[in-house]
Amino acid sequence: MTSPDVLALAIGGASVAIGLAGAGATLGQRMAASASSLLMAEKPERFGLTLILTVLVETSAIYGLLIAILILVRVDAATTLDHGIAALAAGISVGISGFFTGIGEGIAASASIGGVTEKEGLFGKFLVLTVLPETGAIYGLLNAVLILRSAGFLGEPIVLPVQIGVASIYATLVLSMTSISSYLQGRVGASAISATTKREEIFGRDLIFVVLLESVLIYGLLVSILVLRYSGVI
Repeated sequence: MTSPDVLALAIGGASVAIGLAGAGATLGQRMAASASSLLMAEKPERFGLTLILTVLVETSAIYGLLIAILILVRVDAATTLDHGIAALAAGISVGISGFFTGIGEGIAASASIGGVTEKEGLFGKFLVLTVLPETGAIYGLLNAVLILRSAGFLGEPIVLPVQIGVASIYATLVLSMTSISSYLQGRVGASAISATTKREEIFGRDLIFVVLLESVLIYGLLVSILVLRYSGVI
């Protein structure tokens, strides 16, 4: 039977997952939606393109919702304090990474919507620059799924509870700190979109600058996986 303390940690994980990821997505969508509204006043025929860019920002909230549901439907699996900590860590992982991703994508999406106003033919390139910050949320989701799988929320527990609690906290700490790169990718991506709007031929070089920030996210993911691997969690 799940104790009140463990239950509070698990529910806290679910709340943080959708709460932070949803907040980031909301802030990002506000930016994109505001830019879309201004564009509609001038060129209403481009509603479909702006809708795609605006909706993309919501994906980080969907990841948070997914983890929240996975925790809550199997909350009975949290039988020890360490399992509760693991659930909380999983929620923080997808929540913080989703928060930074939502804002970063919102910034890039706003710039893309402005670019579409001038050059509709560059939509595909704008879309690439808008989507790149998404990887931060995906890495956070992956880390959360690995933790929940080992803690028994997606099946039978495969490690000792003490390993789950300690390892999941440190793995999430690493990923959460490096996920700020998603926000910065959005900032750099917005600048790249503005530059590409003026000179299409520099898209490839601008893309390199945005991708360079991806390396920090990859380092964070790599270390978080190593923490889980060498702690016996995965």
